[in-house]
Amino acid sequence: MTISITPSSSSHADYTQAASEPSENTRRPAPLTVPKNATSMEKNSAIARQLRARNLTTKINIANRDDANGGGRDWDHKTIQELSGRETVIVASPKQKDLEVDVATEFAKSKGIPLKPFQWSHQRNVPFKVGTPEVREDGKSGEGLLLIPGGPVSLPTEVNGTPGMPDANHLGEQSTLRYPPKTEARGRSSLERLAHQRNLVDDARLNGQPIMAICGGSWHVVSAFGGNTVTSPDYEAHHTADMPSIVPIPSADGSSAQMGVAHGTIMQHPISVKQDSLLAQTMRRDGAAQDINVNSVHWSEVLSTHYQDENAVTQVGIAGTDPVSRRPTSELLDINAKISSDEPNRATIEGFESRHGAPILAVQWHPEALAGSPVEHPKGLPSTSGFVDADYETERSRAVAQINAMAQTGDAYAARREMTREFKEQVATGQIPKAPVTSE
Repeated sequence: MTISITPSSSSHADYTQAASEPSENTRRPAPLTVPKNATSMEKNSAIARQLRARNLTTKINIANRDDANGGGRDWDHKTIQELSGRETVIVASPKQKDLEVDVATEFAKSKGIPLKPFQWSHQRNVPFKVGTPEVREDGKSGEGLLLIPGGPVSLPTEVNGTPGMPDANHLGEQSTLRYPPKTEARGRSSLERLAHQRNLVDDARLNGQPIMAICGGSWHVVSAFGGNTVTSPDYEAHHTADMPSIVPIPSADGSSAQMGVAHGTIMQHPISVKQDSLLAQTMRRDGAAQDINVNSVHWSEVLSTHYQDENAVTQVGIAGTDPVSRRPTSELLDINAKISSDEPNRATIEGFESRHGAPILAVQWHPEALAGSPVEHPKGLPSTSGFVDADYETERSRAVAQINAMAQTGDAYAARREMTREFKEQVATGQIPKAPVTSE
């Protein structure tokens, strides 16, 4: 299978236009006012007081995915809404609706069942109250956090090899999708999703929009920075166990459980979080290094490389070259979490973040899977580990902290753009005089 991804069509002209027009998912606050006949210091103080009084809360923009005929999209919005307490927005490309109809039509024909009317929002039975998400079909993210979710599709350039410390196997032949689509319609839909997410990430980089990426979504973010993924070997097979699920499943007595698991297992494994990283700071104010337990369902991981730091010490970083800046990917993205292992060469990359500019936080596990409540496993279903034996409340509080911290960076992004618009308006109306032009 040959895969091609359409490059982003972003331009500085697009950014200038977007920066001058308020987003649909940002509620514009009352305009700033300054006292007449005031000194510059008094005007600045008045503006600062008004800005501090504002409480701008933006919606979270989630890249659309059609996994399981809308089931993936439904999962993303209901879990993120529950953990963040915020409204969410489906960000779809103009082509995705038609492609999803094709996928559903193929599926209905293969099963001999009636075709259901297309709908962006599904009414899945979950143990908490959620709202109907807004839908954008123009392929453009609104102001606020951009979230790239996971899904059962690998990078088309994924290589076979050994993760952790790099070796010659990293230079092996390129592979196709790890889980290739089973139908032609699903293949077209998957390719459109890859292109759409790449465009969203490229636009976010251009505009300075913060990004949070989950599991497979982190692979697409690292790819935009020139990175790649490598197929995990057999010793990482436990990573492909099933994660906690908000989908209720029947209990032993026939009643409905508040929170079950997709196939009867809840998998956890320990990871080490880097001190003073953005990830560490979202969970602890002091940014201390820590070991935490996470769920995990991935079969691939971010490809690593060696590099020399400023003290000529060999470090492990993310392999690749950024297509925008032409700088090594390791200079732009920093590893913030690895699997806890006694074998340094097998310390799988579990998370990374931006070193500079707008915050980007990517995690290999699924914090949104902690949206429900833990229950005992139904009898007769296998279980390797469960939150019955772990500190579920601590794990959930960390997930809430990560998502909320990143959502607040989206608020800051929207506020900065709003201030830019107001500044331009005040200059245009003469409230703020233009700087004099001098010639030398």
